[in-house]
Amino acid sequence: MSNPAISPGLVDQRRGQNSALFEGSPCVGAWIVGRRLGEQTGTPTAQKKRADQHFLGRLAAANALFCLGGAELADVRVGVDADGCPDWPLNIAGSISHSGSVAVSAVAPTDRVLGVGVDVEQIRSRSKEMAARVRLPGDALKAPAGLDEHLLTTLFFSVRESVFKCVFPTLRQAMDWPDCHVELDWDLSRFTATAVTDGPIARLKGRFLIDDGMVGSLCWWPIPDGPTSP
Repeated sequence: MSNPAISPGLVDQRRGQNSALFEGSPCVGAWIVGRRLGEQTGTPTAQKKRADQHFLGRLAAANALFCLGGAELADVRVGVDADGCPDWPLNIAGSISHSGSVAVSAVAPTDRVLGVGVDVEQIRSRSKEMAARVRLPGDALKAPAGLDEHLLTTLFFSVRESVFKCVFPTLRQAMDWPDCHVELDWDLSRFTATAVTDGPIARLKGRFLIDDGMVGSLCWWPIPDGPTSP
């Protein structure tokens, strides 16, 4: 883990590999928290910050693979394929995301899912235009009244990003934001995404987590009539 390109003291803590984001799903994963980028010795350049975030993402992937297959999988280096997607070991679907000082990764065997997508976002102010793009007329939200609008916009943004990342590596075609309707249940921390047109995708499932100013979303593509969790 010694790497001269990584800022000293970057990794601050590791959340449990099977945190609340992954419970009730066919996936295992890791939620890695680093020190806030820029609080280490010196002031990292933009290039150094990108290197740190990449490192955190790969560290999360290694932890997720360890949860799935032990030390043998944890030693596998996750590269990048020709389309810029993580290049996972054979028979494994996975995803990586990072935002600020947090990185998340989720993996599952391909006999349980057709795809996995994960996204993490900082909760922040977002424009009304962005809210209109990510919360569409066909969407449904089961949630208490009075929730912060910027939180909800960030949540829908993250969910749609996880849907995109779940589908693209398998189909090599995008499932853009208007291509699905999202149904979100706040109390259960679950969502579903249903395609608006006929095709190979019927219904995707997912979970979300709100934690310390961050939103994490996990989406998986169930195998039809397969052994996936609800």
